[in-house]
Amino acid sequence: MVRVLRVLRVLRIIKRFQRLQIIFETIVVALPAMGSLGLLLLLLQFLFAIIGMQLFGYVMLQSDLD
Repeated sequence: MVRVLRVLRVLRIIKRFQRLQIIFETIVVALPAMGSLGLLLLLLQFLFAIIGMQLFGYVMLQSDLD
């Protein structure tokens, strides 16, 4: 219950200051685009992992590299 009250307190502060309200609204509007960008970056990382495994999957480690 205390955490809920703390969140409401932050929202009350945001409503009081106009600039904070503009920043908060901008972040809320940008969240769907950030989600899409995050999925795109995750897909890119996955593709590079597959390429790396294809290129370096059969490289044998040498005893000098320990």
